[in-house]
Amino acid sequence: MSAVVADMWARSTTQERRSLWRRLLAWTTERGLGMNADSACLFVAATGVRPQGQLAYTKALSASFGAMGFENHPLRVLAKALRGGGAAIPENQATPIERRKLVSWARQQQSSVRLAVLVAWKTASRWAEAVPPGDAEGGQSTQMQGYTAHSIKRGAVKHLLPLLTSGKLSPHLIDRLTKHEEEGGPGTLSRTTLRYAGGDLARALETGKVTKHL
Repeated sequence: MSAVVADMWARSTTQERRSLWRRLLAWTTERGLGMNADSACLFVAATGVRPQGQLAYTKALSASFGAMGFENHPLRVLAKALRGGGAAIPENQATPIERRKLVSWARQQQSSVRLAVLVAWKTASRWAEAVPPGDAEGGQSTQMQGYTAHSIKRGAVKHLLPLLTSGKLSPHLIDRLTKHEEEGGPGTLSRTTLRYAGGDLARALETGKVTKHL
């Protein structure tokens, strides 16, 4: 994996994808297979990890192949199939963080972390996608107790739901913000965004007013 391609991602993401790329290279070399997307699909299936892990591997390899200009269509097809089988639904959901709690916590951090956290909120991103690697890996002060890397993204989606149900936001705009646009359709939320919304979507839509009559 070239240094130019590696610079496209955060350091932690680059390290993970380089490690996976080396594993794929070793696996294909051992079996005399070509280093291509078809072999990558076979590699993912052979890992024996759970569907959630297979989807993560598939997405990472697809991004790596695509960034280097290699054909990644088989990997994109596999990712779609895994999502259709429920692989995008995690076994444990991250706890969404409320905006006021996030802002309160951010005010206690150094300026670089504070800025990164606000950017993560504004872009509905995961913690690791915004916080400088050195800060994210550094002391206890940069750890949000009780929350995970996805808490900011889930919190941002939850914060936007009232605007969606009041007609002030279109579903595709939320999918675009959360980087799930390719999964959704016109006028609908993608399955991944719905997962991030969880039970809060039903409350925002007030469907309980209907279901109580059933």
